Amino acid sequence: METTQSIVTKSLIGQAEDLAAEHEQFNEHYVVNGRKALYALLEKIFLLAQQFEESPDKEDLNHLLKKDLCEKHGIRVQANTSNVSMLVRYITRAERKTAHVYARAIESAMAKKISSLTFEQYVEMSGGLEKIRIDGVDTTVKSPKQLVDEEKTNLSRKFLVARTEFPFATIKAPEKFEGMTNPNCEFELVICRWIAGEYRVVGKLPPTLENEYFMLREFSNFLFGEGNSLEKVRDAVDTLMKKAEEKRQLRLNPPQQDAQNEQVVEEALAA
Repeated sequence: METTQSIVTKSLIGQAEDLAAEHEQFNEHYVVNGRKALYALLEKIFLLAQQFEESPDKEDLNHLLKKDLCEKHGIRVQANTSNVSMLVRYITRAERKTAHVYARAIESAMAKKISSLTFEQYVEMSGGLEKIRIDGVDTTVKSPKQLVDEEKTNLSRKFLVARTEFPFATIKAPEKFEGMTNPNCEFELVICRWIAGEYRVVGKLPPTLENEYFMLREFSNFLFGEGNSLEKVRDAVDTLMKKAEEKRQLRLNPPQQDAQNEQVVEEALAA
């Protein structure tokens, strides 16, 4: 017979599991979906910024933006503020640092003339808004090989994101790793040593965008090894992502049939 302490312990663990599921749903709903919503808004600003740039009244438009920001919203614009930054602040009313991050991504996309990509695809292929800010606006025209290498790296990222739903193994984070995180990184590099048929975690590299990009680039060499073509990997990653999304939805919204059946049985026995 279970002791009172054992029952309390199981109850507390159950509450912890419930909160873990709630946190995951929060992350999916607000963080992931929030990021997609932000990218969708920035794409609209990106398209509008292009229209401003192509307008014959560009100077007048930017003058009106600057005037309204100051007089209507109390936002003073510095002399070296770019036109895109001014438009971003006018629309979002974001503080200067945030507006700078958004504007960098839009200016970079404009400089590269990303006609074949959506803005969201461009940001994801570039490693995110923060990565674009760190790199600055690259106006160089990339060779076909560089574009293919970028797509390979992005496909590697998508593959690993989807593979998260089908992990080889799951371990709890060691206490020594507490605080060694970076919200701008999706992946981290844990160092393991192979001993007697098991992997022993012996360290972790700092979670930086540079280390993450290095890992993705190296993994793409493995993913495209043995003659795997770009088209073959594209199809395989698309299939895996669909299966991962199905599993994620099932995990976040488990079927209620078993619970309903159990309730029917209990009601029948009580009758």
